[in-house]
Amino acid sequence: QTPQHTSAAAGSAPVPPLALAWTAALPGPVSYPLIVQGLIVVVTSAIQNAAQSAATTLFALNPDTGATVWQVPLGATSSATLAYDGARVFVVDAAPTTVSEGHLRAFDAATGKLAWEAFPGNQVFFAAPVAYRGIVYLNGTGTGGMLYAYDEATGSLLWEQFIDGSSGSPAVSDDGVFIAEGCQEVAAFDRTSGDPLWKHAGTCGGGESSTPAVVGHSLYVSYPPTGSFILDTVTGTVTGTFTADQPPAFDGANRFFVSSGQL
Repeated sequence: QTPQHTSAAAGSAPVPPLALAWTAALPGPVSYPLIVQGLIVVVTSAIQNAAQSAATTLFALNPDTGATVWQVPLGATSSATLAYDGARVFVVDAAPTTVSEGHLRAFDAATGKLAWEAFPGNQVFFAAPVAYRGIVYLNGTGTGGMLYAYDEATGSLLWEQFIDGSSGSPAVSDDGVFIAEGCQEVAAFDRTSGDPLWKHAGTCGGGESSTPAVVGHSLYVSYPPTGSFILDTVTGTVTGTFTADQPPAFDGANRFFVSSGQL
């Protein structure tokens, strides 16, 4: 997934019919994959029950054989989410065993070596981080909502901003960082300084949040069933609406929407 959440696939697409090449038996439920540095990188979630026990682990697999190239145990977290940029994989605890344990780590994508770790504070992170042009962004909930920006090279905190709270990931482009909060409230921040750029006022208090998608200078925000709309990324003004049950996908001039089970 790109930092803009367009769901666009890079490179040539596989040609059907597809055939199974290999399977890899991993020790727990498997996250979405990253295809980076010639490897497939995933996180397996922890299992603790009478039948089996396994810790949350970061794996890198050979894409031709499924063999494990490297693996890193992630410690006291029941699951984790991940992103990639600049030859590093960034992992954030999605469900720490205590709220204070949530933290962000950077690993060398080729070797799995830990580069740095940071502790954003008393937060729980339901959404995946987003890494773009030297900065990794993540938003958490705990003692209120907070949007963080960390330097990808050093792990230094560049800025943080209070938000109303969102369980969706931020979307990032050169125009800014965008957060879709509850009840159709959308906020935009400067990508490098964190300064507020604009805010689209919501229609109520609370409500579901979302993960927005950026295409060009258009921000697509899905809020089923209350309504989904398109905002100008520079001004925050509404430029259109659409019908979808989840964030749309994009490929060139094509837009793909799923609504009530129909594509």
